Amino acid sequence: MLEAFTRNKKIWLIAIFVIIILVSLFVAGGYYSEREDLTADEQVVIKEEAIAEETFDTEERFQQTINTEKEKCMLDFDLNNLDFTKSTWNSELSTMLKGLLVMRAVDQKNRDLCNYEKREIDSELRKERCEENYNFFFILTDKLKSGLDYQQYIKECRDVLLVYTLIIDGTEDIDAIRQATELECAIFYQSFQDKTPVIIEPEKICDKDSTKHDSVDYFDPQTKQIKFCFTEIADKIKFLVAVANNNSTGCLNIKKTRALQYCQYYFNKDLAPFYNKFKESYCHSKTHNNLFPLE
Repeated sequence: MLEAFTRNKKIWLIAIFVIIILVSLFVAGGYYSEREDLTADEQVVIKEEAIAEETFDTEERFQQTINTEKEKCMLDFDLNNLDFTKSTWNSELSTMLKGLLVMRAVDQKNRDLCNYEKREIDSELRKERCEENYNFFFILTDKLKSGLDYQQYIKECRDVLLVYTLIIDGTEDIDAIRQATELECAIFYQSFQDKTPVIIEPEKICDKDSTKHDSVDYFDPQTKQIKFCFTEIADKIKFLVAVANNNSTGCLNIKKTRALQYCQYYFNKDLAPFYNKFKESYCHSKTHNNLFPLE
C-alpha cells in the first residue's frame, strides 16, 4: 500500500489538491451566496425605511398644509362673510350658528342682527326663529325677573311664540294653536314663580312617546307624586327654573344644544367661548371641504 502510494505520489497529491480547491470553492460559494442574501435583505430594509420616511414626510407636509389653511381661515374669519357651500355644513355646525346669532344680537342689544337668513343651509336659519329665541329666552326672562305680572306675561309670551309657530304649523286652526301657546306660557310663568317645573294639563302637554322629547320631573298635586313629563318645551322650563333659582348648574340639565348655550350665556354674558368654538368648527369643516371636496 505504501509502495503504491509512493509510486502514485504525484497523482495523490494532485487529487488532494483538487479536493481542497473544490471544498474551498464550495465554502466560498456558500459564503458569498450568504453575503448576497444579506445584502438583498439589507437593501429591502433600506428601501422600506426610505418609503416609510417618504410617506411620513408626505403626511407631515399634508398635515402642515391643513394646519396652514385652517390658520388662514381662523385669521380671516368673518361671521358676516361665511362660505355657505353646502358640503361645508352639517347639522351640528348650523345649530351652533343659530345659537351664536341669537347671543350676538343679545350681546350687542340689537335684534336687527337676527336678519341673517340662510334657509338653503338650514330651514330654521331665518329671522323669525332668531327673534323668537331672542325675545323668549332673554327679553321676557328679564321681564319676569323684574316682576312682570301673569296677564302681561301670558300676552307677551303668546305673541312671541305664535309668530314662528304659525310659520311652522300653518294657519288652519289659529284658535287651537293660540290656546296651546297660552297653556305653554302659563306653565313657563308658574314654573318660574315656583322655581320648579310645573305642568298644567299634562294630558295636553306631555307626549306618550318618550323617545321624542326630553323630560321634566314635576310634582302632581292630585296624586302627591313626582312624575315625568316628556315634552317639547322641557328645555324652556329647565332654562327658566335655572334662572329663577339663580343656579347656573341647572343649565346642565338641558339637553337641547341651543337652550343649553342660552342658559350658560345668560349667567356669564361672555360670548367669546361660543364665538371661538364656532370659528374652530367652521374652519375645520371648511378646510377639509376645500382639500377633500365632495361636490
